[in-house]
This record gives sequence, structure tokens and C-alpha cells, in this order.
Amino acid sequence: RAVSLARMLSNKSRTSQEQYRWLSKAVEWAKPKDDKVPWPEFAPLRELGEVCLLVSKNHEALDCFQEAFKQPTGARDVDLARALAQLHVRGGRMEKALEVYRTSLTASPDSLPLLRSYWQLLLKEGRTTEAIGVIGQAARIAPTKEAASLHATRAELLQSMGSTNDALKAWEAAAGADEGSSAAWRGIATTASAAGAIVEQLRALR
Repeated sequence: RAVSLARMLSNKSRTSQEQYRWLSKAVEWAKPKDDKVPWPEFAPLRELGEVCLLVSKNHEALDCFQEAFKQPTGARDVDLARALAQLHVRGGRMEKALEVYRTSLTASPDSLPLLRSYWQLLLKEGRTTEAIGVIGQAARIAPTKEAASLHATRAELLQSMGSTNDALKAWEAAAGADEGSSAAWRGIATTASAAGAIVEQLRALR
């Protein structure tokens, strides 16, 4: 009851500092006495972490998010995972951020926001081959229009790596996902020409 009351008072607070005070109390009261025992709920931890960011307490925010993420269902919380990964990125801890995404995707493999954040960071780190694989995973579960865009992104990355035949297959997947995509058909025509694939090139130009 004390935890719920503190969270309620935090929601009614007029300033971030006031929210911070009440949520700090909520976390203090919710914390198990035995460190080996999972928290009954980690929402106060996450909420305190979010408020810590507002009051420029980034180190405390990181501690809150990490503790929440360690809980049995913490990795399933997509917003929590993304917030924790972003804090690692801000601190230059790219490998830790990538590990957060990998852990969370094990729990939520069909989360497009997680997959998107993951492959974008992989690209930023120059790990293009890994990013292409993740983009393909996202394309398989994305709605039609988004799937076509993701296949097109894969195709462009594969072309940049000199993998013309694989790029052609990716462009064809983009056109298959959205037959009205002029970009996909142009991609097929251009890539087929470079690969010497006359049949595909003629089909794209029809």
C-alpha cells in the first residue's frame, strides 16, 4: 500500500524533483530485503529511472534500469530495454547496448521496435553483415509496406558490399511484398543489369 501511495503521489506531483522524491520512497519500500529475491514488481524502478533522466541523474537512472532489466520479466519490457540500451550508447558502451538488445530479443523476438533499434546500432558500429541479418528478420514479420522498405534497405546494403546476386534477391523480395513499389522494380532492373540477369531485367522493365 505504501508503494502504491508513493507512486500515486508521484503522479500528482507538479515538478520532476517532487516526482523523484516520491518514487525514491516507492523504490525504497518495494525493494526486497534479500537481494537474491526478485522484486514483486519493477515498475517503480523503471519509473524512477525515467524521472532520474529528467533531473539529470543519469548514473542513478542506469542503476534503476539495470536492476529492473535483471528481473525475471524485465527483458520482455521493450521500452525498458530500449531506454537501458540508449543509456549505454550515451556512455559509449556499445557492446553492452547490443547485449541488451540481444537479451531482450530473446524474450521478444517479434518486436519490430527492438529489431529496428538493434540493426540501426549494428550499422552505426560498422557491423553491416549482422545488421543485414536482423533487417531480414524484421522484414519477415513486418506489415507489407514496411516489409518492402526493409527488403529494399537490405538490397542497398548488399549492393554496397558487392553482393549483387543477394541484392537482386532482396529487391525481388521487396517487389513481392509490395508490387506497386517503383523503387523495388528500379532496383531489380539496375541490379539485374549489373549481374547480367537479362530475364529479371526485362521483367522489371515491362
